[in-house]
Amino acid sequence: MSDIVYLTVIGEQQGAISAGCGTESSVGNRWQITHEDEIFVFSLSNSMTNTGKGSQLHGLRFCKLIDKSTPLFTNAINNNEQLYMEFYFYRINRFGKWEKYYYIQLRGAFLSDIQCLFSENRLPTETINVSYEYILCKHLIANTEFSYLALPENYNRLFIP
Repeated sequence: MSDIVYLTVIGEQQGAISAGCGTESSVGNRWQITHEDEIFVFSLSNSMTNTGKGSQLHGLRFCKLIDKSTPLFTNAINNNEQLYMEFYFYRINRFGKWEKYYYIQLRGAFLSDIQCLFSENRLPTETINVSYEYILCKHLIANTEFSYLALPENYNRLFIP
């Protein structure tokens, strides 16, 4: 079984975008107890390259169900809303229990692309591309971390709820 990823999103204008996204009214029979205010993420990729003179961020992409956040993400991209995003990764530990083991935080995040897919024999999903000014990645069990501030001169304008 693969890892499970949940996302919380707070918009500078809209507030808690992920509130209620894990409820039955939002995702039907796919809701998960204790994750009512989180978005279930099917896949996630983050890209960074070495230019020889430093790192270059290429953004983060994730795929999720169509849920109550879908129109709110559309508002966010239309209004160029600054977002604060937290991704929580869960795995099964040696005792057969779910444990939160990895964390990604994005500040100064802006949506750059949204693609909705409604296809025969597939769940309706959307893939969202995010650019960001700050990223923090932590392995919560091994106690290692990485952070990167893309534009240090803009630090004071980063949205932090």
